[in-house]
Amino acid sequence: MVRLKASRDVPTDAKIHCRTLFSGDARRRSPFAHFEPADVYSFVEECAKLMLNLGGLWFSAWIDQTRYPRQLKFVDGPLFDVSEKHLTGLACFAAIVNMQHRQGATYELAFDPDRTKIDWGLARLQATNFARVHSNAIDLASDQSRLLDMADICAYASAQALLAGNNRLNKKTARFVSLVKDMNIRTLEFCYQPRDVG
Repeated sequence: MVRLKASRDVPTDAKIHCRTLFSGDARRRSPFAHFEPADVYSFVEECAKLMLNLGGLWFSAWIDQTRYPRQLKFVDGPLFDVSEKHLTGLACFAAIVNMQHRQGATYELAFDPDRTKIDWGLARLQATNFARVHSNAIDLASDQSRLLDMADICAYASAQALLAGNNRLNKKTARFVSLVKDMNIRTLEFCYQPRDVG
């Protein structure tokens, strides 16, 4: 990926954030400013091919926000409002469970730092705190940050492919369906299932 970035006149330490890459205004203020929209997709596609050649595997999870409660509580704790950050943390956990189910328990977890703390009813913690304190959690060495670039590509491609499933006429999202298929992203839906208490 270092060579790929250099070949596209992108600083080798430039982080890949697909929300920025695929947004014209944001891209023009980034190290990818010289990319045209077609360049962005081909760059992301090439990144995925490189990782596939190295044996890369991807797992993702999603939550239908419209079917998830707007408030939750843990055991006897107080109610707390469920935000997108909460759902992101739960989707992260579901993706880890999906991966562990298919690959076993020998893996390492690395995270792109997001220090934002949210209310979980019992304490204010980061959305992915439960995974950060996991026994397999690691601090990623700076020269391995490209793995976080690939995680971003996986998450963005998965989300866009799901959007395409809801609107097949949206050509911008439709192209991600084939990318997700090529990457063989194993996707799982995380559903809310209230437990009967009685």
